[in-house]
Amino acid sequence: MIQAPLSVRISAGTDLFDLPNIIFAAADQKGIQLPITSPDIIVQLKSKAPNIFKNRNIKKDADIYITESGDILIQELDLQNAH
Repeated sequence: MIQAPLSVRISAGTDLFDLPNIIFAAADQKGIQLPITSPDIIVQLKSKAPNIFKNRNIKKDADIYITESGDILIQELDLQNAH
């Protein structure tokens, strides 16, 4: 995650199919050109963190990290114990 120049906080309830647009918009704001497509993002998220989704929605708040090579990492946030 340290090598990821782009991070996006996603709220619980966010639809899986909205995530590519959110990620690409964040990348555009930072001037980062991602070498992946919307389907790539969805496939990576579903394969790397299948338990974070309920149907098509994120179950808990999460941070998504994207490297310059297009690798995606996802970390669930436990906001209740984050004090």
